[in-house]
Amino acid sequence: MIKKIFFLLNKKEQTEAYKLLLLVTLFALLDVFGVASIMPFMATVGDPTIIESDKFLNYLYINLKFTNPQSFIFFLGIIVMIFLISSLTFKAYVTYVQLRFNLLREHSIGKRLIESYLNQPYTWFLNNHSSNLVNKILSEVNQVVGSAVGPFILVVSHGILAIAMISLLIFVDPIMSLAVGLTFGTIYLVIYFLIRKSIFNTGLKRVEANKSRFRSVSEAFNGIKEIKLGGLEKVYIKKFSRSAKLFAESHASIQTLVQIPRFVAEGFAFVGMILVVLFFLSGNDGFSSGLPIVAVYALAGYRLMPSLQMVYSSIATLRSSLAALDVLYEDLKSLPSFEYKDVIKSEFKIRNNISLKNIYAKYPFAKKMAINGISVEIPVKKTIGFVGSSGSGKTTTIDLILGLLELKSGSFSVDGIEINKSNLKEWQRIIGYVPQEIFLIDDNIAANIAFGLSKNDIDMQAVERASKIANLHDFVTNELNEGYLTEVGERGVRLSGGQRQRIGIARALYHNPQLLVLDEATSALDNVTENEVMEAVNSLCGDITIIIIAHRISTVSECDNIYLLENGKIIADGTYDELLKKNKEFKNMVEI
Repeated sequence: MIKKIFFLLNKKEQTEAYKLLLLVTLFALLDVFGVASIMPFMATVGDPTIIESDKFLNYLYINLKFTNPQSFIFFLGIIVMIFLISSLTFKAYVTYVQLRFNLLREHSIGKRLIESYLNQPYTWFLNNHSSNLVNKILSEVNQVVGSAVGPFILVVSHGILAIAMISLLIFVDPIMSLAVGLTFGTIYLVIYFLIRKSIFNTGLKRVEANKSRFRSVSEAFNGIKEIKLGGLEKVYIKKFSRSAKLFAESHASIQTLVQIPRFVAEGFAFVGMILVVLFFLSGNDGFSSGLPIVAVYALAGYRLMPSLQMVYSSIATLRSSLAALDVLYEDLKSLPSFEYKDVIKSEFKIRNNISLKNIYAKYPFAKKMAINGISVEIPVKKTIGFVGSSGSGKTTTIDLILGLLELKSGSFSVDGIEINKSNLKEWQRIIGYVPQEIFLIDDNIAANIAFGLSKNDIDMQAVERASKIANLHDFVTNELNEGYLTEVGERGVRLSGGQRQRIGIARALYHNPQLLVLDEATSALDNVTENEVMEAVNSLCGDITIIIIAHRISTVSECDNIYLLENGKIIADGTYDELLKKNKEFKNMVEI
């Protein structure tokens, strides 16, 4: 467990953890000295003659030139108060350092996770549910830091304090201290071993319930239109409620199990204190002789009991967090590491052609190939169409060109230069991509067109230029009161489908791409809107290289060349008119 906790910290954070442990050790020693200082003070209060018999107290009394015992006792009281107040002040500082360390770990571990996730290949996301990733970053990190990293620090700090305090008590009265230590130690150990399996199993339930509630919320809000139309509100409320209730019950069970020993130990402590007082009262010397020891035990108990409870509860909490800790540990350990490299402005330029030769490819965990020996040559500044039924391999071919899917065999090159990991980012920087469903952020139109840039870095001239090409500019300036600063709403709910697609095209054109890819970008639009969008795309023909994937054959009618795919193979190619004349499947698709 400790190994996994330290694995979540980088080298700098591990150094900070060691410094923090050193700090809490110093605090433990200071706290013990503060408690120990009570003993001589209480001894002199009970019997002022000790000032003369005790060498250290007598030395202070004479050298500090006190004239009567009362003033000296008053002086000792002031010293003890200063010591205790200083100890509490230092404790407050140590508490701040601990809390700051814990909360900053939420930031750093969460950052490491999102870095690891976002730098995985596109195919990795096809097999990982987005709600699970969000759950790990926003919830499980919080759980691990709160229930593993923080408690580990608390176990060490309060463990040191408990050991130091018990050592002080042994020095004062060895027999009674051993009896007390064995009693409380046995209580905590017995209870822990009785309930540790229950704590671990409850922690597993909590992790699964948390994953389920995140997923149900994600599905509910992402599919709100279908849910409203299908009257499925109760279904998703029940789905969330069930997992949220299990999460709450699991959390409550863990918190209760963690607190159980506290009540048992407090009962033993009060009974023990009364027995100690009665023991001294029954002696020949009366209660005054036992007053210093009782005072030390009372203050030590006041400090020790919370520490023992904190050690136990932290260990129990650590055990409950094992499942969540394992999840983060495995993700950070198993996912390939990466290094950030500044991608300079791409010098990539398509001068002659894009070439795919004898390409074979498949998606992870798929049994059969999605692409079977495709060879395609796309001349520069030409418009190429890919058509075919669902599952024919159109989108897979585009994923290969975009560099989102790795080849199993074959070659992919631009002007004879093979595209590989060393130049993939440069290649992707010269591509403009328009998907079927445009992802819009909850911001204004300008921010959506210049997607990924901070507001200070947005070039409004480039925004307007791209918008004019996409036939969006007139709509924005004439029909929207706030123009390009108009908020689009979550996922662009305030815009029509055609307007969202135009924003998508403007976004793809913002950085002046050399290759524009439309991946069924108009399939969800009506014929009139599609014609308007394609009019904007066709205006670019001859200026840049364009690849269009389409279900509707009319969408690719203006292409210089069209490839017809079936079962991952090219079965025909040619212009629209050529294919219409020579290919029966293509003709049937047109008629449909």
